[in-house]
Amino acid sequence: MGLHTDTEIYRTAYELFTVATTAARNMPRDVKLLVGGKIRDELLVAFDAIYLANVAKDKVPHIEGVRRSILRVELLLRQSVDMRFITRTAYGRAVLLTRSVGKQATAWKKYSASHAPVA
Repeated sequence: MGLHTDTEIYRTAYELFTVATTAARNMPRDVKLLVGGKIRDELLVAFDAIYLANVAKDKVPHIEGVRRSILRVELLLRQSVDMRFITRTAYGRAVLLTRSVGKQATAWKKYSASHAPVA
């Protein structure tokens, strides 16, 4: 088992974290803490779940946690662009990354479910 920081899903999530943090810096002050902070917090939850999935014997519940967090991030980003808190360019970059993390999590879940340790 390698380090969780060496996984592709971690690197993609980190890139998403960077894009989202940069976009949140330009949000209006009154929503920066609420919406930008929530996006940051959800991504931190996703990082925790990636770590836990990497070290757990039963990875599936933790991978589901990654997927749930990424779905919430997508929703917050969509609201942010619809309300013009972030630019469409930032939204476009972020959505490509959320979809990539989601696809990687789904593939990891399928693999883990088919190779689950027998109790």
